[in-house]
Amino acid sequence: MRRDDLFAEVARCFVIERRPHMQGYIDCHCHISARDFDRDIDEVIKNSQKAGLLALLAVAEHAGEFDRIIDLSQRFPGFIFPCLGVHPVQEVSPGQQRGAVLQDLDAALPLIERYRDHLVAIGEVGLDFTPRYVSGDAEKDNQRQVLIRQAQLAKGTGSPSKCPFTVCGEAHHPPPERTRGRKGFAPCL
Repeated sequence: MRRDDLFAEVARCFVIERRPHMQGYIDCHCHISARDFDRDIDEVIKNSQKAGLLALLAVAEHAGEFDRIIDLSQRFPGFIFPCLGVHPVQEVSPGQQRGAVLQDLDAALPLIERYRDHLVAIGEVGLDFTPRYVSGDAEKDNQRQVLIRQAQLAKGTGSPSKCPFTVCGEAHHPPPERTRGRKGFAPCL
């Protein structure tokens, strides 16, 4: 699948919605569920609010984080908003990672369905063609299929305009010849 075809397929799943101007900031891509924050989560939230943040969108990388993200959103209602999805790079074991495959998404779908009414978005999703994770066209196509299915899922949740996509690796920094002459090219949708 060509890159432009992929973006067209993903874009068909979304309708952009304009919102009134708000004073303050929203962190639209936050890994607040990371265990690094276990000791001082209350202080982190308090300092975030002092700094002018109105909300944090907590994104998941894999199904193992889903319950924690939901717990945090319930602990800090109106400030932490949950986004559940399958990151394009999955950890197989400590220090060993690979590109996402449809089986990763299939394993996550029951939890996404369970928390459907709590979600503001499907995420973190995207593409990461970094060679150490993805070595060939088949692996790239696997990531594309996972991305497309999550875009379709976001459309079905009723929150497509809020679905964050993070596009990284080779997909994030395409060679100049792929973007030359394309006004407004942006790595994120």
